[in-house]
Amino acid sequence: MEDVNLVSSGQRVISINITADYAISERLVFRAFFEKSINKPFVSSQYPTSFTNAGVSVRFTLAP
Repeated sequence: MEDVNLVSSGQRVISINITADYAISERLVFRAFFEKSINKPFVSSQYPTSFTNAGVSVRFTLAP
């Protein structure tokens, strides 16, 4: 009888999150962001998946 090791569950998750803020003035802030998550399962019955979220935002503050 042979000893055979088989993976029956588990996954590798890789996550990248980057955010950059740039203050144009005291009241105006520009933000850019990028998020990526990659899921690689160890078993062949599940599919690898990935998620990407990216964008920009502008914040303007009215109160001093």
